[in-house]
Amino acid sequence: MINRCVPHAELDSAVDDLVRRASRGTQASKGLGKQTYYRQIGIAQADAYDFASAVMADATVTVDAQAHFASFFAKRQPVTN
Repeated sequence: MINRCVPHAELDSAVDDLVRRASRGTQASKGLGKQTYYRQIGIAQADAYDFASAVMADATVTVDAQAHFASFFAKRQPVTN
């Protein structure tokens, strides 16, 4: 799969950027994202949107999410487990 084309001279930088973005967040948030994705496969689009919206809303009250919100407002890096 190709998600972006860059000149050869920019390849290392582009790969580093992709890896950084793909690996940010906690294990719990990645796990929740994967579980949500796989539970949506094969259901109607409207139902998938409703399900994912509910999961995202529930995720905002987790300890990790609250730590990230607090760090955003304090303009510092988040501290999570």
